[in-house]
Amino acid sequence: MSIDDTNKVSQYDTDIKKYAEQKKADGILHGGIEKEWDSYLKKMEQYGLSNYLSIKQKYFDQYQESLSEEK
Repeated sequence: MSIDDTNKVSQYDTDIKKYAEQKKADGILHGGIEKEWDSYLKKMEQYGLSNYLSIKQKYFDQYQESLSEEK
């Protein structure tokens, strides 16, 4: 990964995982995840989930391509 992408992924990773763990615990203790699902997804987008997945996908695709080139 480039340094820029590494820094972005690191920041996204911290925010996304923290929020996901918080909501997981809240769901276990209080339930109601179905009612809050849309707001959960909206908040994950605010934390950069799409950008995070895009960067990860780019490098996964490059990795897959490198494997096919080795054959």
